[in-house]
Amino acid sequence: MKSSLIKHWLQAGVACLIFTPGLAICQPLTVTMVDSFANNVNGWSMQGWNGTPNATCTWAAGPTYDAGQSASSGSMELQIPFNNTGYNGSTALYSPSVSDFSACTAFAFDVKVDPNSWLDGAGDAVQLQPGLSWNNKGFIFYIAPVATNNGWQHISMPASDFAAGTFTNVTEIEFQTMDYDTPFASNGTAIIYIDNIEFTAPSPTYPNYNPPAFQFNDPSTTAEIYGTGTPDLWYGGNNASFTWSSTLDTLDPSSTGSLYVSCQFDGANNGESCVCAIPFDTNWVGGNTGQFTVETNPAYIIDARQYSAIELDVMWDSVNSTVPLDDFNAAGDIHGFPMGALENGPIPNPTGGGVQSEICGVGASNIYIPDAASNGWVHMVIPITYATIEDSQVIGIWMKKYYGGPDNGTVAFWVDNITYDGAVIPTVKPQASLSLSKPVDGLQLNFDGYGPYDREGVATWDNSYSFVTASGPVTYSMTIGYAPPPAYPSGLRIYLDPMSGTSSSPDWNDANILSINLNNNATGPLLTLECKTNEANSNGDLYDASDPTWAPSNSPTVGTWSFTISNNTNIYCLAPDGESTNLPFPLSLTSAQVASFFDQGNGMWVYYSAECGGTTGEGSRWVLTKASISGGGVPALSDNFVTDANNGDPGPASVGQGNEWTSYSGVDWANEANSSALYATYLIGTNTVYFLDWTDNTTNSYTVMTNTTPGPSGWGSNTVLTGESYLNASSFRVEVANTNLPPTGNLFFELMAP
Repeated sequence: MKSSLIKHWLQAGVACLIFTPGLAICQPLTVTMVDSFANNVNGWSMQGWNGTPNATCTWAAGPTYDAGQSASSGSMELQIPFNNTGYNGSTALYSPSVSDFSACTAFAFDVKVDPNSWLDGAGDAVQLQPGLSWNNKGFIFYIAPVATNNGWQHISMPASDFAAGTFTNVTEIEFQTMDYDTPFASNGTAIIYIDNIEFTAPSPTYPNYNPPAFQFNDPSTTAEIYGTGTPDLWYGGNNASFTWSSTLDTLDPSSTGSLYVSCQFDGANNGESCVCAIPFDTNWVGGNTGQFTVETNPAYIIDARQYSAIELDVMWDSVNSTVPLDDFNAAGDIHGFPMGALENGPIPNPTGGGVQSEICGVGASNIYIPDAASNGWVHMVIPITYATIEDSQVIGIWMKKYYGGPDNGTVAFWVDNITYDGAVIPTVKPQASLSLSKPVDGLQLNFDGYGPYDREGVATWDNSYSFVTASGPVTYSMTIGYAPPPAYPSGLRIYLDPMSGTSSSPDWNDANILSINLNNNATGPLLTLECKTNEANSNGDLYDASDPTWAPSNSPTVGTWSFTISNNTNIYCLAPDGESTNLPFPLSLTSAQVASFFDQGNGMWVYYSAECGGTTGEGSRWVLTKASISGGGVPALSDNFVTDANNGDPGPASVGQGNEWTSYSGVDWANEANSSALYATYLIGTNTVYFLDWTDNTTNSYTVMTNTTPGPSGWGSNTVLTGESYLNASSFRVEVANTNLPPTGNLFFELMAP
């Protein structure tokens, strides 16, 4: 039986909940997108926490598998096998690059069940439990197929669904899938899709405007209403009155009165009408000569363009009204409720146009007084749909109703608590800036936004490179062509791993490892030797305070670094400028201990890898131009990555993660990139002449324009460069090849916003 603690509150599509009669306005949201799955699922992993070890997490292409049904985006597809022998679910896990969402009030995402998904006996695919860290999980709810909105359902979970303070430090996002309603009638694979993971908050708005006069709490609030009969009547005859009433608004406990409107209509000639001006300022004078007084007090002047709606309470006088409410709503100018804005300025004459603005609809607002108003007070929200520059000087509201309907007679109703609702404050999107830079040829280890602890690199396919079983000293070398500026915390590493050559995160996954770690600090290169033993799936002792370090006095970071290990524990380090030092083995391991931990009978694999080092490392890269291993009787290895790139080698990205890449130089490598993107661990040669970047990570809809002159004419869309752009962490990039340049002369670039 399913627990009553589990919530069943899926929404089909995006909806607004309406709690009051009349028209309601959806509160606009400010969205902080975590992952829209535009073209990959980088950074996500599956954990078999509910017994299913072989669940998968892959990218699914739109439009069918995109919540917005976009052909240029997609979603995350989760396939989770279930059976009666312990396969009860799995968990998709992700570490966001930003952890502070304290300004947000809800966690939201879209979810869809595949039509071919396995379902349990109750017709559900999985029980889904979102979590924002290990101990802060939300409610569990069931996911079942729906027919609406192409199968997509939108889930929004308020911050109150999680432990207090969770949004201030979101260390991970997880989607735990489970089903323990066993025994299952059959085994199968549940297939669900997740899209548009985001944190939301109500968008900032201008403050509401509700002056005391619009609360109608005493007779003074109606004293200056213009249109109460001769000589102040605005239009038509003199059978309209707008007076204070002691009738209380039952929707407002503080109400001490309201505005009462009563009009006589003659449908035959339209001679009678209901038109009045209700100012914010009770001291304003409408003018007995047909000329409005200009309002000069800024406290009573608003810009209607900063407001989204007019709210008010209304009750129809069923006793005194002889015109049916339905007829009043359906006929006349304005159709529906006669609401608009009163502008500042003169009226030429009593029968002229007047300073009135139909901001709630032109000619026919179609905002009807609800039928429920015949039996009591109702709350109405009337959208402002037509505010223009002329409405920047609004001093009140006006009501205008030329009836011309099928019935002559009396129309009467009460109005109270009129408020102008503040609109969302518009935000000006910063203009994307365009920059051009020269790449460095070689093996690119690029942190493309996969995650703050992204690891990019290659490992030897062969395991014949152990310094422990070698006949003499073994030298491991790397030549750095480019190192990121010191502001980026990333590091370049040589991992010596006796456990595995197929781990994209060997420093975490494997039990025993030696790491030669190089960082580019503000004072120059810093070398650190680190190791751990018997500590799989852990950092272990890698970051021990006793780790040997070396900061050469004058050497640059760029150049060739060599590390020669002899007698297991002596490590000779040679910097690019010829400086050298001898460092001990980390953790003060003895030769016998090194032999014990680093000779597991498997040989030794060598990784050349870069690690992002945190969120601020994303978007940076290291470039290796050469790698070599020699000495001690191990097979000689030497690879010139620049030569590879300039001889048509497609590079490691062409074979996919974990697969064998045989370089042009004849070296067999394993692609050990964390990111599956083509521009993570890959080769660049002299054919690539520029990086063209623009600082916008919200859309890839910009068009790259090119021209051979910098003048205003001659620009054209460069479809090749536009189509090859990719998201590189926090900016978009396109790699400009020499084939994109004209045979002679210059080429200028311009970016066209979507």
